[in-house]
Amino acid sequence: DKSGTAADPIVLRGASTDSVVLDGGGCPDCNVLEVYASHVHIERMTLQSANRALRFQTAGDEGNVVRRVYVRDVRLGIGAREDQQNFYICDNALEGRLKWPQVYGDDGGMFANEDGVVVMGDGHVVCHNRLVGFGDAIKSEQPGARAVDFYGNLTLSAYDNALELD
Repeated sequence: DKSGTAADPIVLRGASTDSVVLDGGGCPDCNVLEVYASHVHIERMTLQSANRALRFQTAGDEGNVVRRVYVRDVRLGIGAREDQQNFYICDNALEGRLKWPQVYGDDGGMFANEDGVVVMGDGHVVCHNRLVGFGDAIKSEQPGARAVDFYGNLTLSAYDNALELD
C-alpha cells in the first residue's frame, strides 16, 4: 500500500513471462495480485489461475503501469476502481476462459461481465494488447471518463463486446 512517485515508481519486474509465474491455485474468489497504491509498475510476468489476475484496489490511484504481462486462466483480467488516472496498460497478452464460438445470444448473456481490461477514470492508455476469451475484452466503465485512449489492441474473440464504452 506504499506508493512510488512519477520519477521513482515501485517496479515489480520479472525476468520473463515464462520464468516468473504468480499462480492463484484456481481460487474462485481471489485476485492473483492486488495493488493499493499509485505509481506501481507490473512488468514481465505471468498471472494465472484465479478469479482475477490483477486489480488496482484504491479509488483515485494514478500512474500505474502494466506491460508485457501474460494473463491466463482467469474470469477477469485487469480490474480498476473509480476515479483512477493516467494508467498505462500496454503490450500484454490476456487469455480468459470463454471458448469460441460461445456467444451472448446462446445463453442470455450469462458471461457478459467476464472482462479482460477495465479502466475507470481519466487519462488512461490501453494499447497493443492481445485478448481472447472474455465477455468484454476491453471496457471503460466510469460515466464521464475523459481522455482515455484505446489503440492497436487485438481482440481475437469476445463473447459480448471487443470494446465497451460504458
